[in-house]
Amino acid sequence: MQIAAGIGYSRSIDSYLSAHDDNKYVKVCAKLGIVQSILESERGCDLAVDQTRAHSRFKNYGKVMGSWLNSCFCL
Repeated sequence: MQIAAGIGYSRSIDSYLSAHDDNKYVKVCAKLGIVQSILESERGCDLAVDQTRAHSRFKNYGKVMGSWLNSCFCL
C-alpha cells in the first residue's frame, strides 16, 4: 500500500526506490511488482512460450516465423 500511495509523487520507480533506500521491504515489494508487470505483458507477446503445444512453442508461431526474427537466427 505504501508504494501505491506514494509512487504518484515520484518521477519514476527508480527515484521512488532511491528515496526509500533505507527500507528493504519497500525495495523488495517494488521489484516484485515490476517483475509481475513484465510477466503479464510478455504473456501477450507473440514470442510467449505456449507449454500446451507440442510442435510449436511460440504463442503465434506463424507470425514469429514470418518476422525478421526467423532470418536473424536461421542462416
